[in-house]
Amino acid sequence: MKFFLVIILLLKYQTALSRFYEAEMDLAAWKVTSDFFECKIEHKIPKFGNLYFTKESGKNLEVHFKKIFR
Repeated sequence: MKFFLVIILLLKYQTALSRFYEAEMDLAAWKVTSDFFECKIEHKIPKFGNLYFTKESGKNLEVHFKKIFR
């Protein structure tokens, strides 16, 4: 019986720690800025932060994430 109680508590703890971060369809917005040498795409995830994709001429694609501290 104690074994099952421990399993149940661990499953509940794991569920509490798992988080999903997403923007609702009506809140999803991508901001694109570009010129001849660089293209940057920004996506804001409400209550979490900003995701950036940056591609400079002659370089690899870079992905950056900036978390909002609350």
